[in-house]
Amino acid sequence: MKLIFERGEIASAAYLIDGGPDWSESYKCVASKIVSDKLATASGLHLGMTAAEVEKILGKPCIETNDSIEYAFDYQYMLPFDKRQRLKGEGHLGADEPVDWFGSMQIKFRGAKAYYIAILTGETQ
Repeated sequence: MKLIFERGEIASAAYLIDGGPDWSESYKCVASKIVSDKLATASGLHLGMTAAEVEKILGKPCIETNDSIEYAFDYQYMLPFDKRQRLKGEGHLGADEPVDWFGSMQIKFRGAKAYYIAILTGETQ
């Protein structure tokens, strides 16, 4: 089992994968006793679930194919006043514009059981 975190300038991602080949950056990974087949989100989402079990937790997916389901969301919010003031002082022209927050989750299935969960979140202004 692999738990991988990536952080970029705009977005962050986490992948939970059961099996599969190594990749070009896999040498950077380290073993952890915390990552096991019992790893789950606070809501109970974990590898090995069926699509029906996932839907009980997350609801109807936005996109469904034969071997995967996907969820997506986005919303806008305003930064707190003090943070907007600080950004304006630093010359950020968009300080009074809303921030776009987005996220997605893709779950892939092999033999009707989840073997891959990818979660992406980020924000732009």
